[in-house]
Amino acid sequence: MALAKQAGCRVGTTTNATLLNEATITRIVASGMDVLAFSLAGIGETNDAWRQGTSYLQVLNALRALKACKRRLGKDKPRVHVAYMLLRSGLPDLAKIPGALHGLGIDQVVISTLDLVASPELEKESLAMVSETEGLEINTRLEAVAAAGARHDLVVHFPHRPPPGRRKDCPENVLRAAVLSTEGNVSPCVYTNIPASVGDYYVRGRPHYLQHLFFGNLLELSLLNIWHSPAYRSFRRSWQRGALDMSCRFCLKIPSQ
Repeated sequence: MALAKQAGCRVGTTTNATLLNEATITRIVASGMDVLAFSLAGIGETNDAWRQGTSYLQVLNALRALKACKRRLGKDKPRVHVAYMLLRSGLPDLAKIPGALHGLGIDQVVISTLDLVASPELEKESLAMVSETEGLEINTRLEAVAAAGARHDLVVHFPHRPPPGRRKDCPENVLRAAVLSTEGNVSPCVYTNIPASVGDYYVRGRPHYLQHLFFGNLLELSLLNIWHSPAYRSFRRSWQRGALDMSCRFCLKIPSQ
């Protein structure tokens, strides 16, 4: 588990629910942490096939124990965030989400898709390049999941596919947001700040070299100076001109129009 401070908010994340025993959960709740995030990649066995080392049932048991501990200590924090990775093979699990996660004290479920394909074998799991017809059908199913979640007092967020013919804006909000690495490097989004030194990612079967995009380091300059630097301003103008930087041009979050 890692604990960080973001915009005045103490945020904890965990990828291994086996670490969340009763003593650890009690310390987390007593600490005043604002948000605790869990990660799932499906319901039941679907999740276990992808998230090897932490079973779906372990995650649910940790969520129940966390809810009970908050009630016992009279606390309303940490709020619980579930990051749900939707893969093509996991589409049959979509309708199960509201019923499976209802009543576990979850504040929100954020569904995302596989947008950085690290091997050609994984391309079939990405929903970024589906046809317009299939994309609209998936969008309808996601809307149904969100509506069912609301009936279960479960807030569900999901990526919206833009209408046909409309250029897709960057969902990472690169014109108004930035990502700061633990080393102090400032990047426009998490996909340009991947903690890996080498490797490829794949778009339509073609490999693209994984490149970092940093505009400065907080150990050397203030965030304000980095944000207004000529290179960073030029990057943001590339979006306004529609002539995207190479790091964005082959991003699966921005499919070719």
